[in-house]
Amino acid sequence: MIRAIGPFSLSVNEEVGLMIDGFDSRPVLMSPYDPPYAGGRVDGCGYAKIKDLYSYDYDIQNAPETIGRKLMARGGIADRVKVRSADMKNFDAEVRTLVGIFNDAWSDNWGFVPFTQAEIDHASKAFGPVIVPELAVFVEVDDEAVAFIVALTNLNEAVEGFDGRLGPINLAKLLWRLKIAGVGSTRVPLMGVKKKFRNHPLMGAGLAMMAIDQLRQNGKRLGKTSAELGWILEDNKATNNIIRSVGGVHYKTHRLYEKALD
Repeated sequence: MIRAIGPFSLSVNEEVGLMIDGFDSRPVLMSPYDPPYAGGRVDGCGYAKIKDLYSYDYDIQNAPETIGRKLMARGGIADRVKVRSADMKNFDAEVRTLVGIFNDAWSDNWGFVPFTQAEIDHASKAFGPVIVPELAVFVEVDDEAVAFIVALTNLNEAVEGFDGRLGPINLAKLLWRLKIAGVGSTRVPLMGVKKKFRNHPLMGAGLAMMAIDQLRQNGKRLGKTSAELGWILEDNKATNNIIRSVGGVHYKTHRLYEKALD
């Protein structure tokens, strides 16, 4: 081994980075929280920044409608595009479709590691309870799924006040909040557009916006208040511009470090 890179828990597809900004933001599922002094301690140990990761706050109730459909019309494929929610009766097949789009969409990105079958199987079981079908959206062109976005229920909000304990009373509170009272905040850990459309000047942005639009509409109807969109590499200008254009506000930054191992 010649260098250390991280933090990753356990891979780039899971919890990533050390928080360096946004310490007053709400705690969100799978978004690491670190105390303000941690970054200085890491710097002091000889680690240097390799990449910053941005997360955005998205106001589901008040965000404006995007220009996604207009872009599809200008691209000449508006009548070939269909947006749908996940079919939970075919959950395993939907997961495979999502992972296929993700592995294709992000394969050229810095640090990319494709999802393995073991990771897919684990994620399907682990995230089943926090997946809301209406918040897992696919965009199809000619009946082929080419883009997606998925928002997960923010368990950190659901366990607020538990102080790390899940006894019978807190378990009952958790079930009440998840099933009846509802959890307002969500997190979007995954979205993507297949490369054959993503690199088109209109279609890539348009398909992503249509997915976000449907997520916003469904979330608003379900009473969701906010979504964290992220993380996004700081130098991924296309995705950062899309998120900012639809109303996302950069509110949190995590940092990845590296150090040569002498």
